Amino acid sequence: MKRSIKLLFVFVLSLFVIFTFSACGGVDNSEDIAKLQNEIAEYKVSTESKLAEYEQEIKENEAKIIALEKALEDSSSESAPDYSSKINDLEQQLKDNAAIIAGLTNELEAVKSDAQSLGTKVDNNYTEISGKITTIESSIDNSGATKEVHVNLADRYYLVVNDTFQLFYRSVIQAPDPYGYYIRVTGDKGHTYNRYYEFKPETSGVYNLKIEVCDENGNVLGSDTTKLTVVTNSTTRNKKILVIGDSLTQSGQWIARGVAKFEAAGGTIKTIGTKSSTLSASTIGSANSVTVNHEGRGGWQWSSFVTKYDSSTKSPFNDGSGLSFSSYLSRNNLERFDEVYILMTFNGFTSTDVYDFSSNFLTQAKTLVDQIHSEYPGVKVTLMSLPLTSTYAGLGAHYEINKTYSDNYGVQIRIHEYDNFLEEWSKMEGYAGWLRYVDVKGQFDSEWNMPYESKSVNGTNSTVKENVGNSMGMHPNTYGYNQIGDVFFRALMSSWGN
Repeated sequence: MKRSIKLLFVFVLSLFVIFTFSACGGVDNSEDIAKLQNEIAEYKVSTESKLAEYEQEIKENEAKIIALEKALEDSSSESAPDYSSKINDLEQQLKDNAAIIAGLTNELEAVKSDAQSLGTKVDNNYTEISGKITTIESSIDNSGATKEVHVNLADRYYLVVNDTFQLFYRSVIQAPDPYGYYIRVTGDKGHTYNRYYEFKPETSGVYNLKIEVCDENGNVLGSDTTKLTVVTNSTTRNKKILVIGDSLTQSGQWIARGVAKFEAAGGTIKTIGTKSSTLSASTIGSANSVTVNHEGRGGWQWSSFVTKYDSSTKSPFNDGSGLSFSSYLSRNNLERFDEVYILMTFNGFTSTDVYDFSSNFLTQAKTLVDQIHSEYPGVKVTLMSLPLTSTYAGLGAHYEINKTYSDNYGVQIRIHEYDNFLEEWSKMEGYAGWLRYVDVKGQFDSEWNMPYESKSVNGTNSTVKENVGNSMGMHPNTYGYNQIGDVFFRALMSSWGN
């Protein structure tokens, strides 16, 4: 009997050791705890039941002894049975039973003490584990997957003294609704607002900035850091630039805005290209109208500039005899450029794109950029990121749901991935030093600088309106094009490099 109890006690302690090691690993032991507590309770009931049985047996034996002693007294010595041996046996049995009961009682008390100590430790571990579970659950979404919110800041942003720089949270935080999180911004300079960070530098220098996306308890779900590189607001630089792009560049507006601001700062710039655009002073917010040349062509993608747009429209850089920029310049009597700016492209996006050079989409981009460097190794090439599309579902309003671009947020995810690849490309071996990345997206307000219109909130309530996107959801309004122009101006002013 004692041996069984001791074995059970060892089993209880073993369960406690197993539970303790499991808890240290951060595992949820609530089921093991409950099972252990049930086993302790069942053992307690069983032991107490056995004690009661032994006590009852003692009482019965005592009654038998009393009856035998009385019968012995009442009987004569000749006729009385010899009960002395039976009495001795019963007394010995009583002593044995008493010893067993005493032993069981002591072991039961020991088990109760150990169980109480174990219960205290269980409660402490349960409290600790519950706290860990609460923390983990706060970062778990309904699907059971741990949340991770991507913050996509460029490694560097270019700023100019006395020029207001803004970084929009929606454009750098990859989430359908970034405002549903606690956005924590820290750094050396600037101010934070509900939708953006703002900094109007007064002196040149390099400043640190960090954006963290947290849950309601302050647990960080994603973060990124960047350097803000500030240059003076005056220059005597002379530049000759070639700008290549699609429909975002076709009007020439963002080029003209950047050129106007660059020249107002004291610089001289000449734009190269076979397309020409004149923008009024009121459109670009300048003192005078500006005419710029470029290669902005609506609907074109990387491959269009490498070979041709269609059977009847060749690339300006390929007359049919092969891709050649020197031939492009000589055929069109153009001066050689010393910098190239490329803003490309929504065209050619698919829902299955892989953003590396295994994709034909980006292989064509590499072919174009490599050709520039092959012919003119001293020319600097800037890859400008795509701005984010309309926040007000402009893509969904313009495209039927069976079209590639109809998925508003899905396209925004691809823009983040594509822009991230462009930056990684600029840092690859053989490119760093003459290829750089400029993040337009982060400096673009996709909520208010994409076209939108007022629409009834539903089919029966025409008195209440909401904003919905229009104009494809990819093409900015006038303010948006000028905002891209401001990014272009800062890049023109910067000390070139990564």
